[in-house]
Amino acid sequence: MRQKIAEQRGVSTESILVGNGSNEIIELLGHAFLRPGLEVVIGAQAFIVYKLVTQLFGATPVEVPMADFGHDLDAMLAAVTERTRLLFVASPNNPTGVANAAADLLKLAEGLPEHVILCLDEAYAEYLDEAPDLSAAIHAGRKVVCLRTFSKIYGLGGLRVGYAYGDPELIALLHRVRQPFNVNAVAQAAAAAALNDLEFVAMCRTENEVGRQVLCEGLTALGFETVGGAANFVLSRVGSGAVVFEALQRRGLIVRPLAPYGMADFVRITIGRADENQRLLSALRELLESGEIASVR
Repeated sequence: MRQKIAEQRGVSTESILVGNGSNEIIELLGHAFLRPGLEVVIGAQAFIVYKLVTQLFGATPVEVPMADFGHDLDAMLAAVTERTRLLFVASPNNPTGVANAAADLLKLAEGLPEHVILCLDEAYAEYLDEAPDLSAAIHAGRKVVCLRTFSKIYGLGGLRVGYAYGDPELIALLHRVRQPFNVNAVAQAAAAAALNDLEFVAMCRTENEVGRQVLCEGLTALGFETVGGAANFVLSRVGSGAVVFEALQRRGLIVRPLAPYGMADFVRITIGRADENQRLLSALRELLESGEIASVR
């Protein structure tokens, strides 16, 4: 499987590590590179696991305010100190869905000092028309680790399989701290097959874009400010995320309230099939009409 991934990513097999989901690899970065007294630069509304892993190993998370729901790469670079060891960027970001330009990510990788490792989380990269490509920085010996997962566009979340690709020396250190049997054979076989199923990925990307437009237009028409982003979800300002979450859950629909991200008036809504998207919009319309929730227009 590592050989197959390496061929697709244009790097050596030694540049690949397969994990029990990319989530495990985030923790492995903590095992290998973090300890009390060190710092990790993250976006203020980035994937919360970056902060949790930082705290797990006694390091200090340095949260940088985001710009228009995306990572402010210049501000993140400015936040780097001699104590910084990791800098996390997710593009598209979870939970806001906003992506950074590929050229800007490469510039960041080339601009970081030698003691800082850039971790580019590409969990949703397959949904982009132009995914970032840091292979040039990796080949140049920059301290870069990129993460991908089979949990999103490939639909294999329950099998728990993801991978990292990056500088071979960094990958070798991660191999030292991982469990020897961290990914089961069924997950590996499914992921290896999924890599070749380009038709399925293309179909998912196309259907996702159709659903994004439907949800963005429908939510806006209901009075909810919505950020479409570039992943498989949209971000919508609904007033009280907790109230909307509970009201929808009573109707058998689950969205993600975002209070832990400092966004209590937002929810993250996964883009579903056509019938699921319409069911969500209909439920919100009924809630508005009944007065259980209010428009924020």
